[in-house]
Amino acid sequence: MNDTLLRGALFAATLAVGCGGARAPVATTAATEDQAAVCDAPPVELRFDWPAQMSAVVVGTDVTESANADGSAPMRGDSRSELRLRSERVDGGVAVRFDVRGETRTRSQGFGPDIAGVRPTVVLGADGAVRGVSGASLMRARLAELEAAGHVDAASVAAIAPNLTDAAQTDTARSHWRWVTGVWHGRTLRCGEVARGRAEVPAMGLGAAPLAAEMTLTYQGQRPCPSVPDRTCAILRVDLTADARQAAAAIEERSQGDGVRLAAGTIERKIRLLAEPDTLVPHRITFEERQELVWEHGGGRTTRYVRDVQDYTLDYAAQTTTHLVLGQGGGFAVVGEDGQPLQLPPTAACRQLTACCQAASARSTTVALTCAMATANVGEDCDDELEMIGGVVQGGGETPPPECAPAE
Repeated sequence: MNDTLLRGALFAATLAVGCGGARAPVATTAATEDQAAVCDAPPVELRFDWPAQMSAVVVGTDVTESANADGSAPMRGDSRSELRLRSERVDGGVAVRFDVRGETRTRSQGFGPDIAGVRPTVVLGADGAVRGVSGASLMRARLAELEAAGHVDAASVAAIAPNLTDAAQTDTARSHWRWVTGVWHGRTLRCGEVARGRAEVPAMGLGAAPLAAEMTLTYQGQRPCPSVPDRTCAILRVDLTADARQAAAAIEERSQGDGVRLAAGTIERKIRLLAEPDTLVPHRITFEERQELVWEHGGGRTTRYVRDVQDYTLDYAAQTTTHLVLGQGGGFAVVGEDGQPLQLPPTAACRQLTACCQAASARSTTVALTCAMATANVGEDCDDELEMIGGVVQGGGETPPPECAPAE
């Protein structure tokens, strides 16, 4: 087998990383410092019960690194995201989304998928389980816009697009939100006690169906919640271990007889969660996955280590301070505390609200002010705000511009 084919096969198992000088990650055994310890914290009754509306400033960091066992062919990619989590009660559960506040990136998988600022909305049921995801079509549309503008090449589009179907985004949401809310709801745990079971881990980086895994759940004590220290957070931990050989058949089918096969391997996934026990409102979420993959090829065997970490801190104490900037001719902008314009949800109604306000604000400073206030207080969608702006224009004795017609 030639080196090009081998590099392609190994890269398929590294998730999506950029080049860099990363060292080979350490062996995949769990770190001893965060093993479950005996503690005297009281038992906890865990339940999913988020408030009617919730908002938090979120800072996320993602690091993916891989290298062969001898340290060769290192790869590393990292990114930072500045977000705002918004949630609200809907029929049968809670709708939750992340809005971009500052830095953003393009990542079609993970806890916070993002295609240049377009992110899905996840609906959690009353038990904390994922009931559905909306917004995948908007992510596909944004990817097409990026390709048309020359910001993303055809090869990248071909790699990203399969992850932007409704089914793929739902699977992505379930592989993350289950461990934040769903798996804990309704459990009563004693401190240090380990609950064992079976579960599945995603195998998106291997291009295979989810893998059966051994699972342990552990409640490791309590501590003040980071951003709201007068509240108590439970320290919760999930450990998942799977045999990567379960993906061998799918990999061999995809490689089409090029001589590369997955001879052995393990996948370990750890989730660490700080959450309020009586609501499961999260304050810090960390996903860490380590892979040790042994590839067999014409030249022998190659062992590759992969490590992927996604870490999110949520600050409920930070308040959004918005500033209204009025320009000549009725122009306006609403700027957040980060100095960036507030971003509306990526929906048809919100795009129409923006167009409506651009057209109507030129007629009246009052309309411009109303548009600014509406923009600063948009919830899940912009239908109500769009209707309100049309009413304000009519109340001033004018006909609303065509852009202010209700969204279809």
